[in-house]
Order: sequence, then structure tokens, then C-alpha cells
Amino acid sequence: MKNPRFLFLLLLWLGGMSSLRAQHAYTVCLQNEMEQALIFVDVKDEADVLLGQTGLDGCLSFTHSKEELVVVITHLNYAPLRTTLRASEKQTLPLASVKLLEGSGANTHRGVVSSAEFDPALARTKAGKYRYSGVILDQESGDPLTGANVQIKGSSEGTITDLDGRYEFNRDEAKVELIISYTGYNSLETPSRPGEHLTIHLAAAAVLEEVVVIGSRGRVAGRPLGISRTRSRAKRSEAAMPPPPPVTPMAEGLSLEDRVAAYDPETYEERVEVRPDSGKGMETPHKGADQLPSAGQLTAGEVNDFSKWELWSDISEEDLGRHRGTWQQFADHRYTLQLINEAGAAVINAAVELVDGQANILWRARTDAQGRAELWAHYFQEVDQAANGLRIRARVAGKVFELPEVKTFHRGVNFLTIAADCVDQPIVDLAFVVDATGSMGDEINYLQAELLDVIQRAKDSLTGVDLQLGSVFYRDLSDEYLTRHHDLSANFAATVEFVQKQSADGGGDGPEAVEDALEVALDKLHWRDHATTRLLFLVLDAPPHQAAQNVKRMQLATARAAARGIQIIPVACSGIDKSTEYLMRAMALATNGTYTFLTDHSGIGNKHIEPSTDSYEVEYLNDVLLRLLIARSKLLSCQTSEPPVAVDLPQVPQEPTEHSWSCYPNPTSGPLTVLSAGTAKEGFLLDSNGKLLQRFAVQDRFQLDMSTYPAGQYWLKIGQETAAQSVVLLRY
Repeated sequence: MKNPRFLFLLLLWLGGMSSLRAQHAYTVCLQNEMEQALIFVDVKDEADVLLGQTGLDGCLSFTHSKEELVVVITHLNYAPLRTTLRASEKQTLPLASVKLLEGSGANTHRGVVSSAEFDPALARTKAGKYRYSGVILDQESGDPLTGANVQIKGSSEGTITDLDGRYEFNRDEAKVELIISYTGYNSLETPSRPGEHLTIHLAAAAVLEEVVVIGSRGRVAGRPLGISRTRSRAKRSEAAMPPPPPVTPMAEGLSLEDRVAAYDPETYEERVEVRPDSGKGMETPHKGADQLPSAGQLTAGEVNDFSKWELWSDISEEDLGRHRGTWQQFADHRYTLQLINEAGAAVINAAVELVDGQANILWRARTDAQGRAELWAHYFQEVDQAANGLRIRARVAGKVFELPEVKTFHRGVNFLTIAADCVDQPIVDLAFVVDATGSMGDEINYLQAELLDVIQRAKDSLTGVDLQLGSVFYRDLSDEYLTRHHDLSANFAATVEFVQKQSADGGGDGPEAVEDALEVALDKLHWRDHATTRLLFLVLDAPPHQAAQNVKRMQLATARAAARGIQIIPVACSGIDKSTEYLMRAMALATNGTYTFLTDHSGIGNKHIEPSTDSYEVEYLNDVLLRLLIARSKLLSCQTSEPPVAVDLPQVPQEPTEHSWSCYPNPTSGPLTVLSAGTAKEGFLLDSNGKLLQRFAVQDRFQLDMSTYPAGQYWLKIGQETAAQSVVLLRY
């Protein structure tokens, strides 16, 4: 380069471009007034561009080209916040909750400030006064509320909304507190700032003395389902993985005792005071065990989407795709962890986290009875690809272990070996959460009989297991009660009595208080932190309410259940539509559960929709629930190399017949030789619950290495037509 001036200018330009490309690090943490982390909160810049979402610790880390950045934070039930962040400074910001005022009824969902727009040009008038504005809408319909009162707290001044539900006024103060009220609706109080256009949804009061309900809409007979019974046709096909056969009861030699809990189990009822003639559906009287129908009549099926992962990817995008945006739960980016100790035993109940490259916690879970955990990236955001640089952390006995490089399930299971003790004493917490609204009247007595049968058979089958049972029954807002619950305890007789006393009544508006029931199950039931298995069977025939704040509550319930290792297993009854099916299957995946449903084969109850899948097996409901309970509870003994199930399989190679296959040695310590005589090109390794772990290419003779998995029982399937065969992995 002969021109030094040109070279100088070029270097100067390159330096400027480098400066423009410089990225500054930001970390912001959000809390409520009680200093509790606010999770899954959107943080946007002043141009309404999403910067990210707070993780499970309430914090968000990101980079930006600016050294100072104005952000706008909006979160349901909290006042919007506009503030300036500075690079390289970790800032903790409190959000002020919207204060709800007592309205004319007992509806606990009185309203919410659901969004806020900021326009700095509208913050002040030409005369220098501060401008305040907003719109007030009906929470359910979204219709504008004309003539709603907007009062400035601490004064007698205010305004009312126009025909479009809008209001606007000017003040000298730079911040005011507003009291919003409207006849027939619950009132609320919220702060307001100049230039922020608030969108306020008011909820109708539960009841007005001047209003007489002439009739109500039932959901029992002749309700429109609005769905098709046609089976799904996915673009890609996958072998239909049959559920494993009934599990042999756990090893004998230990006896089950009726243990007395350290506290007295109690039954609680969350009651909503309403007029006795409101919201009736079909009422069913509660019955004793001698008055219930016999168990073993309801028919059911199971769709384990972990076993049909590729099929789920198709179904969730196509058949059920239009419901993804409704619930904002996206089981797309899956990361499976297998955690074992140095002796090859499963590490159970370990707290694990999926973390991105900027230390944001994307998901939390607990390892199950097989030492596996399901982790999800961007579960509440619809993105095409997961972020790079993800890693997994496991916390065991006060120590932190990290897997620095992870892969999605499409590329295989992530394995991590750590120093940890073996656990072989099963500790199981089991809860039944049941819809008791009137629409369940066609099936609730049969369901009670099935649940009581499962309780009795679990007591008889799970010998040596420290088992606690609990239950939550729920109805809906404006019913006789919102939720009733019986705490987890080893007093089975008390749980049985509680279940027997329940009956179906109320409801009638379609969606029910599912979100309230899950919150009670998570917060009021005393789940043991040291349990090896936690199961929550969610029995329902209607979706949660779909208002924005309820969608958020369902998201939080899902994330909290996953973080505590509570596996949600829905039991879908008559009345479930495709939108609810999508939500239930997504929640089951997020919490390491599975999806079950009633079928028409029993002839009991109203019509049941067919699930979107390729195939399923019909079983009796009580058998399905017991099978899932036993399979997810059993542990391999730390003291013996004997398998947990009885097997009688060949230990030497056998020549396969046409279209057949064989494997040896079985049991194995890791290496497994497979001989195949058929035309199958693909094989599948499944765990004892039927969850797909590995796909592999099939040859005439090949070896499968199982040494990275923990000791236990597995299922091997070659091709789509052959039956699965049990394989036992031992550690010598």
C-alpha cells in the first residue's frame, strides 16, 4: 500500500466499524414487593423489540450495542415499568403489583392491567401538564366498557370512559394512582405514568343482588365438540411404540405398613360465597364405596409422546398446530439428561438446570426414578432454533456438576457421570386432581370407583414403598366451592373417605378453574423434597380459562411442577377438545409425564375425542393408572445385581427365524449383540416406561452398547412390525 493517507483512513474506518460492532453486557433481575423472582417476563426496548425473557431465577442477561438502554417491562398483574439500564451493571428492579379492591362479588379474578404502550410524545401537553390515558375493556369478551369511572386516588377528581371505553386527562403530578370501577364489575387500583396508554380488563363480579339468573347453560348432554374423529396423518411416520406390558410387582421381602404421618392430614376447602341457585350443572350425590359402580369399566388409552417424538413434532405443528398460540407452551427444543453415579446406578431426584451462554436459566427439572430429566429451551417462546452454547448443571448433595456441551434429543441423550450415593428406597407422593363440575356427572362416579381401586391396588402392589396420597377436587368461580383438598399423607383411609364424599355440580360455562386447582396442588399439598417419584394425575373434561392471566398461570404451574419433579399425567374425559388435548400433552412433556384419555369402548359417558396419533392400545383405566404408578416408582436395589423384574431370556445366541431377531447376552453389562433376519432398517431402545431413548441402524449382525445407561430394565424393538423384547442391564 503506497498511499499512507489512504491506509490511515482505512484503519480509522475499520476501528470505527469495530466500535460500532462492540456489544455491551446487561443483566436485569425482576422481583415483586416480597423480593420473589418474577419469571418469564418479557423485557423490550422502547421500540417494542423483545430483548429476552427472564429465566427461572427472575434474571435476564443479554448484549446490546448501546451503553445505555431504555427498556419497557410489562407483566400481568403488575404495573408497567419504563427505566434505563446501564451496561456492565446488574440491576434488580421491583415491579409494583396491581392492588385489587373488593368488588360486589367474590370473584377472585377482579381484573388486570394487561398491557401498556409508551409514547414519549404524549407524556406532556404543550402547557406542561402530564397526560394520562387508557382503555377499559370487559375481561371475557374484550368489549369496551362505556361510562366506567376512573378516579384519582386520594381526591374526588376523575373522569369516565367514552363510547370506545377510552379515557384521557391531564394532571400536574408525574405519577398517579387510579381507582377503576364499573357497575357489575370488580374494581381495581393501579399506578399510572404519563405517556403510558394502559389497557385495563375488568372482571365481572360473581353475583349482583339485583340480578336473577333465570337459567344456565349445561355441558352434559348434546354439547358440541367441534372436532373430528379422523386419525392424524403425519408427514413422517414412526414406529408405533407399544406401552410396556404390565410391570411385575417389586421385589418381595418387604411389607407395607399403614404409616402415620408426622402431621395430622387435614382437609381444606376454599369456598366462594354465592347465591345457591347460580351456575348449576348436573348434580351427583356423593356415595359410599358400596354405592359406587364396580371398578374396571372405564376404558382408556395412553399416548406417550416421548416414545413417538418425531410424530409429536409433526402433530404439534400440523394437526394441533393452531392451538400452540392459544396456550403459549412449545415442547419443541428437548434436551434429555441421563445422570448416573460411578457405579452405574441412576442418580435420583437431582436438581438439574438448562443454562444458556449468558447464564440465563432456561429450564429446571429433577431426575426421575431412572435418573433421567427432560429439559426444554425456550419452552414459552416459539423459536425455530435453540440458542447456542447451552449447558446442563446438576446439583447433588450441595455439589454442582456441569456438562459444558449438550445436544438436542434429535442427536441423542446427554450422559453425565458424577460422584453420588445410590438410592433404593422408593418414596412416592401421589395426588389426584379432579374436576368436580356438573359436566363430569356422566363419569365421576365411575372415576371415583377407578381411583379408589388404584389406591387399594397400589397399597397391595407397592410393597416396601413409602407411599403418600392426596387429592384436590375443583369446580369453578361462582360455584359452591372453588377447590377442596386433602393433604398428602400415609393415612389411606382418610384419603379414600375424602374421595368418596365428592360429587359433581356447578360449572356450566365451558372452561373451569384448572389453574386454581394446580396452584392448590403445588402450594397446599406437602410434596416431600426427598421423594423419588412425584405423580399428579389431572382428571378433567374442560380447559382452563383462556384469559391472558390464566394462560400465564398455567405456564407458571407447568414450570414449577417440572422444577419440583412433579410429573403431570392428564386423564382426559368426555368434553375435552383439541385445544385442551394440545395443552395437556405439552404439559405432560414439560413435566416428564404422559397423556392418558378415556375412550368410547366402555359405552360410559358422553363421546370422547380420538387423540391425534397413529395408534394406541385400549386398556382399562384402573390398569393404566396402576401400570404408570408402578413403572415410575420402582427402583433397582443398590445391594444386588439382580434385575427388578422376573425374566427368562436366552443367554446364548440363537439363530433368528425369518423376519425375526434375537440378542445376547441378556442380562448384559453393556454390550449387546443383535442378530436380525428381517428387512427392518431401524431399531429402537426404550426405557421401562416406554420412553424412546435411542434410534439405531439395523444390520444382519451388529452390537449395541448400553453401558452408558443405568442398570435396569429396557425394551428393544427391531423394525415396526416385531414385538418389543425385554433387556436387563446389570452392573457387576
